[in-house]
Amino acid sequence: MMTNIRNPYKKTMVNLHEISVPDKMREKYITGIKYIDEALGGFTPGTVGIFTGAAGAGKTTMMLEVANSFGEQDIVVAFNSTEEDVRQLKLTADRLGLD
Repeated sequence: MMTNIRNPYKKTMVNLHEISVPDKMREKYITGIKYIDEALGGFTPGTVGIFTGAAGAGKTTMMLEVANSFGEQDIVVAFNSTEEDVRQLKLTADRLGLD
């Protein structure tokens, strides 16, 4: 006796050529921080970026600067740090003079 096995992924499979991409996702958010904009080319709305590196390399400082720049442009930012305590983030933001 043969049993038909349903493909649980059938509803999620789609041809990429059939997907429409909203114009907003083709835009790039520019930080206004020259070395970051030149290195990364901007950030795509609705995406998540993960920055890794050695301790003390400046990841938190750089991303707090980016988050602050976006906030000044009324761009909503969620900042998550797995290494830094929120009080340490506050001290770094204060040291940088960020709002």
